[in-house]
Amino acid sequence: MHDPALTPDDLLFDFGITALGASFHGDWLLDADSEQEHIASVTASTEHGILGQSLLVEDVLRLRDSALTGPEIAALWALTNRDAFDGSPSIEGRERPWLDEVLAVVTPVIRAYGAPSAQWTTVPPCPPGHAHRHLAGEVTALLNELTPRQDAGVTSATATAALTRCAELVCSELAFRFALRAFGAFEARISRELYERLERLGERFGYGEYLVDEVNHLVE
Repeated sequence: MHDPALTPDDLLFDFGITALGASFHGDWLLDADSEQEHIASVTASTEHGILGQSLLVEDVLRLRDSALTGPEIAALWALTNRDAFDGSPSIEGRERPWLDEVLAVVTPVIRAYGAPSAQWTTVPPCPPGHAHRHLAGEVTALLNELTPRQDAGVTSATATAALTRCAELVCSELAFRFALRAFGAFEARISRELYERLERLGERFGYGEYLVDEVNHLVE
């Protein structure tokens, strides 16, 4: 999510790989015969042009081409579940091939709507001077507040390690969205002070008003 032309109105709600993971909830198999069919269904809307699909492709390329290990990618994906018993498919042992499967579904959509090849072939890491680089420490500091109250299909230690590596090696903005999902997956308590920190970080990442609000129900 590095396009300087994007505004908070473009990013009102969750997007990219974290939104895709959350879409695999409940009884998704009742409406789709395969993961690919589900992905095609939830990414087919052209209401906002190709923005949503392009943001998903960007996330997937960053993860696929990153220095993260397969198990770290699988741990991040697991955090997009609402809990350990939710319906999101496990990608353990097939992490990068699965990301390629997502690209195979979504890339033809953005190509058909005129996206330049740079949007669907490779995405470089955050450049050294980019604002996201400077926020990595603030994102990883949030993980000290992650206190699980339920099973999330991955241990908090594994989740914290993967989130830290994502913030430091991939992109702090992407790691922040995964961290928000982690608070929900673990049903972790969020103090009012912590929620205000989350809101401020969300504003610095350029989000609209509802993205961070998804964890508001955890505030105590």
